[in-house]
Amino acid sequence: SIIDAIGGLDFTWDGRLHVIGASIGLAAINANCGEVDEIIARADAACYAAKAAGRGCVSVASDARIVEGRTEPLAAAS
Repeated sequence: SIIDAIGGLDFTWDGRLHVIGASIGLAAINANCGEVDEIIARADAACYAAKAAGRGCVSVASDARIVEGRTEPLAAAS
């Protein structure tokens, strides 16, 4: 998964280990999904919902708002 790939990007800099993690917000688009600003607002809300759910989570926006039950934890990189 994308989250697993990002989790594999840990690096050491200036003698310190930096662990990389991610949460992802998604908003589907099609011909009937509204104006660009509405799409971006849904994607932005999904990103914040994923971040609030914790590292390694994905949140999917519905047409009107974030569907709370769709936030699913994924395997976080160790």
